[in-house]
This record gives sequence, C-alpha cells and structure tokens, in this order.
Amino acid sequence: IGLPAQRSHVIRTLAEDGPLLGVEVLSPQQLAYRVLSDARRLRPLLTGTGRLATVGRALLEDRGDPPNPGEARLFARAIAEAKRHGVAPGRVPGNDDEIARLRRVFAAYERLKDDRWDYDDFRREAAVWLEEARPGDATPGLLPDVAIVDGLRDLAPADLRLTAGSAHG
Repeated sequence: IGLPAQRSHVIRTLAEDGPLLGVEVLSPQQLAYRVLSDARRLRPLLTGTGRLATVGRALLEDRGDPPNPGEARLFARAIAEAKRHGVAPGRVPGNDDEIARLRRVFAAYERLKDDRWDYDDFRREAAVWLEEARPGDATPGLLPDVAIVDGLRDLAPADLRLTAGSAHG
C-alpha cells in the first residue's frame, strides 16, 4: 500500500532476485474500492470536483450568496480533513463563528451528496466492513498475507484503520 508513483520501483526492487507472483501495489483508495467491490457495498462516487461543487452548494445554502473565490476549496479541504480523522459534522472542535459555519456547511454537504460517497466515505466504509467482517465474508485471496505501507508522509486514522483491517481481515 503506497503512492501510485512508487509502484514500478517497488515491483522492480522486489523482483531483483527473480520472478515474483502475487504482488500488487495499491493506493489506500484502490484498496478501499477493492474491498467494497468484493463486499458488494459500492455506491456512486462523488469525485473531487463533485465534492467541490457540492461544498459550493452547501455554502450558497448557508449564506444565500455564492462562495468567494477559493472559499469552497478551503471548506472542502477542511471537510475532507475532518472526515479523515473521523470527525462528524456536529463534532468539529472549536467555538468561534467560522467553526460554527464549518459545522453547518459540513452537515449540508453530507445531506446534499445524497447516496453518493466521496473518497473518504469509501475509506471509512471499507474499514468498517473489514473490522466487522466475519470469517468467510471476504472472497478468499482478496486480503493480503502481508501488507506493507510505505512512502506516505502521514497516515490519517481512516487509512490506518483500512490498512490494519486489511492485514487482519
């Protein structure tokens, strides 16, 4: 599990001593999608631009005016960061007016995305499924015998849960 740009180097390094079978290098997002596909729990994907547009709609709904330049991107990043750390809309810490606004916009975003999942929802749901799966729930061979995580500057709690769940599932 690593960054997509590392795939070639990792496979070349592992294969230096000869042929190698069964090695696959996935990003955390690819792993989450694979797990949910196997569990037949996929939903329509809300891409990055879709998230930005939905946050823009939530901002418009909150204030009644179109967002200022860069405002939707700023709120989208804040929402993504909160989700990666498992923080729900009503639980964003802080007491000032902008934090209260972030909570409202975050809650509106969650409502406006309907049945679609953003990338963070996919990661969270895959981790939940792996943590709650019973023996036999996963297709044999889906989960690795060994999971190596490398090259990521940080590992958000959602990615850590996903990685730990795939190694123990």
